[in-house]
Amino acid sequence: MNDQKPRILCVDDESLNLQLYKGILENVGYTVIPATSGQQALATLAREPADIVILDLMMPEMDGFTVLQTLRSNPATENLPVIVATALSDRATKLQALESGANDFLYKPLDRPEMLLRVRNLLKAKEYQDLLQTFNQRLQHEVLHKTQELRLSYIETVHRLVMASEFKDEDTGDHISRISSYARCLGESAGLAPQQCELLYYASPMHDIGKIGIPDQILCKEGPLDETEMTIMRQHTEIGARILKDSSAPILQMAESIALSHHERWDGTGYPQGLSGNAIPLPARIVTLVDVYDALRMRRPYKQPFDHRTAVSIILQGDGRTRPEHFDPELLSLFSRLHPCFDAIFNGEIPEGCCGSIVSEPEAL
Repeated sequence: MNDQKPRILCVDDESLNLQLYKGILENVGYTVIPATSGQQALATLAREPADIVILDLMMPEMDGFTVLQTLRSNPATENLPVIVATALSDRATKLQALESGANDFLYKPLDRPEMLLRVRNLLKAKEYQDLLQTFNQRLQHEVLHKTQELRLSYIETVHRLVMASEFKDEDTGDHISRISSYARCLGESAGLAPQQCELLYYASPMHDIGKIGIPDQILCKEGPLDETEMTIMRQHTEIGARILKDSSAPILQMAESIALSHHERWDGTGYPQGLSGNAIPLPARIVTLVDVYDALRMRRPYKQPFDHRTAVSIILQGDGRTRPEHFDPELLSLFSRLHPCFDAIFNGEIPEGCCGSIVSEPEAL
């Protein structure tokens, strides 16, 4: 975070609530900007920046839903983090707020520790997004003078930013390295040009970068997510695409495509757009398969790790939740030959000549 105090715009038509926000937030070093109506909030944002908005839903004249929609339709505020504060906890209200662009929720009466935690998490996400945008601008200005040192620095920065987005995962470093190696291996075997394979190697680890915008209690929950939580979790694809969009760097352009579409399925049953077949970008189709393989092999809060044989069987034959028709059939056929290389990569080994020249028949499980 920079040296300036984070600025939080608090929007509520009840003066007592604004006083409560002021007392809680200013006590820990934040600057509170009060607004008593939706119109005043929008006018304030047109004059001065804010880092986060805490927004009441039920207000006269212009309610919180209208304010949200206005913010998301304005390029200057489309990515501004918004926490909805409401006494309404019904599912319909949650879904309407999410569809309008809310990032998180606070329920009245306000709980001080929960409020500070949610504000801190969204400030961290905004800091990360601002850092990446600043870095992209630097690249655009220096592209004509880029040297090998700058290129290596860029790649290392991307790697560290991905590490930051998955900081709570103890296996993040190995996971990032494996996803890169699986993706390049499958891309080479699929016939991608060397330059595209290199882009894929560095772009693929950014597939879940949008998870930095997902609340911790959902991201780290042990056990299945309910329908509302799953709706929030699925937003990580669009959050990631927004973080990475509008870059002139080919790596980040590919990463944006992967972040948005790596949960699409060949049979059209994926999200967020329900794309099917070749309408899904090839890099995203590659990451879909390799990410499933690595997820099956890893221990997660909701599952034990599977061994290689079981993971391959689930991908090739299905287990009810994962089905072969979810994957590009040509990539699935390649995987049936490549999977020993995937096992080697998972175990920290990349045998020479493993990828790009697989011609043998599928190995029996």
